Amino acid sequence: MQPSLRPKFSIVMTLFETQHFLPRAIACMMDQNYHNWELILVSDGPAAREPYSPRRILRPLQKHFPANRIEYHELPRAEGCWGNVARAFGLERSEGDYICWVNHDNLIYPDYLRSHVRNIQRRPGCLSVVDIQLWREVRYYGRFPRAYRCSRIDLLCYTLPVGTARDLDAFGPPTERLYAADGRLFDAAARILPIQHQHRIVGVHF
Repeated sequence: MQPSLRPKFSIVMTLFETQHFLPRAIACMMDQNYHNWELILVSDGPAAREPYSPRRILRPLQKHFPANRIEYHELPRAEGCWGNVARAFGLERSEGDYICWVNHDNLIYPDYLRSHVRNIQRRPGCLSVVDIQLWREVRYYGRFPRAYRCSRIDLLCYTLPVGTARDLDAFGPPTERLYAADGRLFDAAARILPIQHQHRIVGVHF
């Protein structure tokens, strides 16, 4: 496989308050069947202490994946920014080819990254899209994306090249206070990148 077709993924995982979900999110990373990734965990505000300290929870991941870059950062709480300041910070730290933003209370299946790789192999440089299931608390919204546009696609559905994300100032000051900043980013990326979609459920957004 050519290096360009075996991309490195920067996984930016944002964390806020419900740290008891974090071990499950870390388990999802450990179960990935594609291993060329780095994990940048960013807490939007003070993180929990023991037993849910992010640094403690990350230790087994660092032990089992010594070749992968794993970082943890704790930022001051950015009120009214919906985690976007943490996402933008993660982008600044990214060293991969493609970036995925994952919330710590999401579930990603073992084939999540590999499904994106298949899209990128078919269409290098694409805006890669996969299917997920969407929940809001106890309400099930079904399968996403429903369309390739803002409010019809979820952040967990797509990944894009790190360079493009930086060019678009993803989650930066112009959009950091927008609840739907992820949809705006998708719309902007879709105007300049071809979309490649694998219609397979590989994650759950709670």
